Amino acid sequence: MLTAPIHGWTDFQLPGTSKYRLSYLRDVPFEWLDQAIHGLESLYPFTVEGFLEPDRFLCTVSYWNCYVLVED
Repeated sequence: MLTAPIHGWTDFQLPGTSKYRLSYLRDVPFEWLDQAIHGLESLYPFTVEGFLEPDRFLCTVSYWNCYVLVED
């Protein structure tokens, strides 16, 4: 899902989807892990975000689906 950061960048990919290169400006793995734990414990949808520079990456996970959105 997330690769180890290399030179300030990390890759994100879901099976069968494109690979996204996220800028490692924040502590992406721990922020995403906290969101996922909270969402799974409460059974509420959750969204994690990252930056593709200059675009913004959003991944929303619900009980049945996962949506990837790239905003420019």
